[in-house]
Amino acid sequence: MLARKRCSSLPADAPLRPAADPLIREIVEMPDSPQQTTEVPRLTVEGACKRFSGALSAVYEDIGFAVEPGSFVSLIGPSGCGKSTLLKSVAGLLKPDRGEICWEHAATGECIRPEIGYIFQDATLLPWFSVRKNVEVPLRLRGLAPSLRDPVCREMLKKVWLDGFEDYYPKELSGGMKMRVSLARALTLNPQVMLLDEPFGALDAITRNEMNRLLIELWFRQRWTALFVTHSVNEAVMLSDRVLVMSARPGRIVEDVAIDLPHPRSEAVVSEPRYLNHVSHIRSLILASSGEALSPSQRGK
Repeated sequence: MLARKRCSSLPADAPLRPAADPLIREIVEMPDSPQQTTEVPRLTVEGACKRFSGALSAVYEDIGFAVEPGSFVSLIGPSGCGKSTLLKSVAGLLKPDRGEICWEHAATGECIRPEIGYIFQDATLLPWFSVRKNVEVPLRLRGLAPSLRDPVCREMLKKVWLDGFEDYYPKELSGGMKMRVSLARALTLNPQVMLLDEPFGALDAITRNEMNRLLIELWFRQRWTALFVTHSVNEAVMLSDRVLVMSARPGRIVEDVAIDLPHPRSEAVVSEPRYLNHVSHIRSLILASSGEALSPSQRGK
């Protein structure tokens, strides 16, 4: 039996996949049918704690959970409870002060560095680059030639409903279109893991619903592991297999809520009793963890 290697942060010197034709084929030929991928590692977080220098309290504390390969898990909780900080720790951008965060290889149990796509609250596009050039940025950083970047860029833009907008600039796009460019950019390297930090929070309700539909469609077809930060209970229940509810700062996991609704989900699910029960329950948990009582009349809202 192989010894199980643990680590408190993701290794910074993990090798990158070489820029070669097989990678291009792998990206462009991303599957259009549901797949359970055994290559995607399992995320384990055990006793993680993060406190910034000079802070009176920890940002998050005693965090422990696991995320199975190919699942969609949301983090939700009061503002300032450490959701975004925890997401950055999972990505390896911040190191926890205590505890362990590990992406475990399925066969060996060793900590590895998966291919991660990260989407921020803002689209973070370069205003002097066209849509095509913004999407190409990760491929440029990998050293791919223009002749290899172009088919990947076109395919990713097609997947996010932006084919025909390759030569537009960010100032010519709506907020939802900018977020779709950001999503296409994150998909260019065929990630095993997608980390999403409240990417649709600034969008209007109609555009947000469209983006949720696009995201869940892409996830259902490709089955990367998704860890999604949101302040919207309805959004969390609509998208997720599980919702991790966090307390007020210092953030702790109050409850791990399993969402027993089958995929793929349509807008019709919002009228189902199970959906409404999950929404009501999670709202109650958030308010209780913030020290507020929820009246019976509020439970139905």
